[in-house]
Amino acid sequence: MSEDYILRFATQDDLPQLDKVAREVHEDLMKQVKNLKWYIGSDMEKFKTISTEKESGCVIAETEEGIIGYLVFNSNIYQDRRCKYFFEKYYTIGKGFCIERMGVLPSRKGQDVLADMLVFFEKYAIEVGMEYLYGTIYIGNWRSLVSFIRYVSECRLSEETEYLISDVENHYFLIRKYFLAKI
Repeated sequence: MSEDYILRFATQDDLPQLDKVAREVHEDLMKQVKNLKWYIGSDMEKFKTISTEKESGCVIAETEEGIIGYLVFNSNIYQDRRCKYFFEKYYTIGKGFCIERMGVLPSRKGQDVLADMLVFFEKYAIEVGMEYLYGTIYIGNWRSLVSFIRYVSECRLSEETEYLISDVENHYFLIRKYFLAKI
């Protein structure tokens, strides 16, 4: 881990800054892949699920200037069941955390910030009895997937599937793959 940032769990007080950082990350992603709808709206809705319970939260990397990266997780029963559907032989319901969102400011890419957050988070997941990390990934975003593969004992990918994205006004499907990473 770099000495110029610390890793910690976010609190409700971090929400405004998390939203700002997520918007900057989203804008950077949109520049990389033109005409791709990554998701609608703000990450603020995902950040509002941050709790002091073990079931959900957000790991942040923070410098003196502010937040430079985030990793949002939860134990969403819907996602848990979807993971079991895709990885029936390998996954036990209730033994994993879903990675909902993650990102690092463009100016901090390539500095192992995401890798450090993953290592921090994996230690926490193990402490609370989890064995897996799972979620969905855009098929063109291999950089994120490689981050997982470096630190897990196994990683499996599903076939491409449609993933429903919705907000108050819109509903649409993204083509994604599910991943299952054994810690």
